[in-house]
Amino acid sequence: MTSVARPSTDRAAPGEMIPRVLRVRWRLSDATYLGGSRSRTWRVRRGSTVFALKWLPAGVRADWRYESRVMAGLRSAGWPAPVLAEEPVVRGDGVWRLFAWLPGEPAPVEGGSDTEGSNRGRLLAQFHAASSSLGAIGRRDGFELPREAVSDPLLDRWLTVHEQRLPEEGRILRAYREEAAARLAEHESDTAPETESGVRPDVPSGVIHGDFTRWNLLFESGALSGILDFEACHHNHLVADFALSWRGDHDDVIRGYDSVRPLSETEWHLVRPTYWAWLFLGVEEILAEHYSRPGGAAHPADLDWQVRHLLKDSDLLRARCGPKPVGLA
Repeated sequence: MTSVARPSTDRAAPGEMIPRVLRVRWRLSDATYLGGSRSRTWRVRRGSTVFALKWLPAGVRADWRYESRVMAGLRSAGWPAPVLAEEPVVRGDGVWRLFAWLPGEPAPVEGGSDTEGSNRGRLLAQFHAASSSLGAIGRRDGFELPREAVSDPLLDRWLTVHEQRLPEEGRILRAYREEAAARLAEHESDTAPETESGVRPDVPSGVIHGDFTRWNLLFESGALSGILDFEACHHNHLVADFALSWRGDHDDVIRGYDSVRPLSETEWHLVRPTYWAWLFLGVEEILAEHYSRPGGAAHPADLDWQVRHLLKDSDLLRARCGPKPVGLA
């Protein structure tokens, strides 16, 4: 498992986690830690002006320059993507970037989550129309395509180990992995060769956001004012963006999307296996790290989140593509 570097002041107060050399260089103050998973984000000030400061650890396999190219291309197309306020600083602990603060708040759900989901689905279709016109941007280092996530022989090895500890959970994981791999393989053939980006030319593809969720979309006076967190953007078939937007049962996101850009028959049948495949991202690393350390075999690894999401079902997908295959819980 790839080790992740931490700032040298990791246990300090949130503001002190920012290297002093950067606070001085960029004249930053009033740091408020906002959290993060792959990276960390702070709300900071320079005088009366607010900025967003992001840190990407050195151990995270992600091409941050790819993000910059995508955001620049989207801004040129009129989308409110983040804007760098300073040149990024690359240090031993990772990359530090200072962005202008984007105004607005996430859309409320007072009108119901269905309304928010439908609106977000329509917006995602419009986003894909823009991202698909960015040109030959290619694949992003460190990001797998769905079929790659379920085709790793090491994943099979560690699933076997996990299945010995938790037979029923292991059976569920293996059944979904095998079904996802088989479904995704159905859409590959010699008559539909892959492009250099790794995505079949007969399936609409382009740069996906990777986390097109409510909290990453800002609105001001009813208009989109900001799109946040491009950490997972990469080139893929477009319905791969449903992995976190649809989340297995937010059907109105897909309905809204389909009302703007109707999905092809192939795309409808790619939604489920692509979502299942995404849920295996990082699983091999989790299992390897857990069962390789001393005493790890005494307690099963925790994959409860992945299993709960695999077991989700969708009224829309049942009606449109039929029930899940026999053998999937």
